[in-house]
Amino acid sequence: MKILSLALLCVALSALAGAPECTSVASCNTMGTKELAAGRPKLAILLFESQAGYAEEADMASSAPGFKNSLVAYNNLVLACLKDKDPLMARAWLELALDRDPQNKAALFNKTKVDEAMQGFSLPAKVTGTYRRYAGAGTWDDAEIAETGGGQIRFSFTLVRMGLNWRAYGPAAIGEISGTAKLANGKAAFSQKSEYGEKPCALGMTFEKGKLTVKQDGTDSDCGFGAGVTAEGTYLLTSTKEPPPPGKP
Repeated sequence: MKILSLALLCVALSALAGAPECTSVASCNTMGTKELAAGRPKLAILLFESQAGYAEEADMASSAPGFKNSLVAYNNLVLACLKDKDPLMARAWLELALDRDPQNKAALFNKTKVDEAMQGFSLPAKVTGTYRRYAGAGTWDDAEIAETGGGQIRFSFTLVRMGLNWRAYGPAAIGEISGTAKLANGKAAFSQKSEYGEKPCALGMTFEKGKLTVKQDGTDSDCGFGAGVTAEGTYLLTSTKEPPPPGKP
């Protein structure tokens, strides 16, 4: 267990810096829409992720309640991920949009497209895959899980806390934790003492229907995380591929 390595920090920052240049909600929306129409969904996704960051800032600054700008960006990302033949990631963006506004007309319309794309997909018996939790500003926390046999799993969490100045400086705080745990009846538990904390960091993991729910017992310091970073929350399955062991590409 350790503070997120410099290499992983570079990955987190490059995800923010890798998008084509757009500087506002409107420019990101226009450029992303053009890329999507031109058959370049991966570039569109990068632009719409930037749009999400600008949109969330705009919604926070607005005197009007709600998520008007953010919902446009999230729905753009649903469509772009569908075009990129990534229905699981499209579903994740859709759930985010519906969480912000269960009655959003665009999200409800896109739900029919996601449901169609998910037809024929059945959740695998194993819990192996990548699970993601939204961190804000178009970025996600990752939980990579692999069943290794003998009732064991290997896991690795890469987590961020996005601050107000994320556009200039990247995440305000970061954290990583990895290890192995016994899996039984869809549940796994892990506990380990960090050199940075006063008591062990304990994680309880529950896998159910393409979701991972994590309960954390211990502070950010106990878990070796940056200030305000936590693993607790609900993560959605976004890939069924087996992730490589930590330290391998």
